[in-house]
Amino acid sequence: YDRLVSMDDKSILADVWARDDPLTEGPVRPMKVLVGARSAVSDGHGSVSEWAAAAKHARVDVLCFTETFEHLKHDQWDRYVDQCRRQSDSQVTLLPGLDFDTDLGNRFLAIGHLARPRMHLMTEDGKRLAWTGHLLLGMGDVLPVAARPQRLAQTRELGALPPDLYSHCPGIAVATYRDGKQVDDGLFAYRWHASNGSLPIPVAVHEIDRPEQLQRAAKTGLQCFVNSDDPGRAAFYFRQGHGTAGGNPMRYYVSSGPRLDEYWIDDWQSPHWKIGLAAHSRAPIT
Repeated sequence: YDRLVSMDDKSILADVWARDDPLTEGPVRPMKVLVGARSAVSDGHGSVSEWAAAAKHARVDVLCFTETFEHLKHDQWDRYVDQCRRQSDSQVTLLPGLDFDTDLGNRFLAIGHLARPRMHLMTEDGKRLAWTGHLLLGMGDVLPVAARPQRLAQTRELGALPPDLYSHCPGIAVATYRDGKQVDDGLFAYRWHASNGSLPIPVAVHEIDRPEQLQRAAKTGLQCFVNSDDPGRAAFYFRQGHGTAGGNPMRYYVSSGPRLDEYWIDDWQSPHWKIGLAAHSRAPIT
């Protein structure tokens, strides 16, 4: 878990991440990363240890909490972060995180947030983020994710930021699920950025507030994956966002079935380049 904070990533080579990552010590495989858990430290249920046990049972390698900030028990934050560290082992890594509302009506996730939230960045009532530009503070340390883009595109009463202004936020929730059903389709926002010179990170979010819901969530719809050799390193890569990109393609992907074994772009800065991809699946890939 300490690697999540102190690991030196200067030698990361994005073009060989899928199979020949120079920082790995063992066999590389697709690590499942589930985003969206809410524990008893906010408006969810269950202790960190209960969530860790549920994640292992569901074969989730990295569990990312997104505690709703307006319901956060601030006096329990330090203990909560420490419990995430203590409950992380060779089978699962637990990442603390937050789900912020903002003064404009947007919601953003901050994955891998370890420090106490800075209250001077909040609105007067202490419930919402006062300026979304502060999410840039997470660049290379915390992965900010634009949450529920479809909802924001449909309801703009408070002047919420449109998807084309998400450029300060490296992650985009391409699909959000709750109670086993998809409740938001943000793929359009991801496509807009991918087509306009940005390099967004696709994230599938599963909003769950009880440990017993994790088993179904881990089998529903799109899932996040990072290829690595152990959960701790996969979590390090995931929370660092663009800080571990190093080039194109990045190591993050979402899938509802096939898992990537190899993915590379040859001479990607030249006018002519090639893409190589290898994957495996239990069902036939067509």
